[in-house]
Amino acid sequence: STRKVGPVKQCRDMLAPERATASLVYVLTLIGTLWSCFFLKVQILTFLFIVAQFCALTWYMLSYVPYGQQCVRRLLKRITS
Repeated sequence: STRKVGPVKQCRDMLAPERATASLVYVLTLIGTLWSCFFLKVQILTFLFIVAQFCALTWYMLSYVPYGQQCVRRLLKRITS
């Protein structure tokens, strides 16, 4: 989407309050995945980073769907209670 809207708007959108946490977690888990894969070479840690990366990216994408994050929160509350 950076090619469509430009890098400045993309970064501004990523740092919007409803997306900032997911963006930060995604970037950190991306770095963690590369670090654990190439330097530590610990497969289980790499896998855990990949799972966290997937969850962060999913949460980020849900922020673009109207009431997406809210619906998932409600669903998780129903499942866990």
